[in-house]
Amino acid sequence: MLNGFNVRFDMWASAITDSSYEVWGWILGAFIVCLCFKNSVEWLNRFKPSWLYVICFWVLLTLSLNGINNVSEFLYFNF
Repeated sequence: MLNGFNVRFDMWASAITDSSYEVWGWILGAFIVCLCFKNSVEWLNRFKPSWLYVICFWVLLTLSLNGINNVSEFLYFNF
């Protein structure tokens, strides 16, 4: 079905069946990340709003909006 979009999985499937250590390392790394790190729902449940967060948010927002107004030179000017 995805061959029409030039998406192929045969390279990964053959690497797994050929016991490629690189592929198994990536699979193990992804497994560790999924099991050991908190997801967004857990972070949200732990989040307790405070005035410090509000002040930090407004400072970062103000700096970001002021940074948009600065004129920067063209990236490829020296090339």
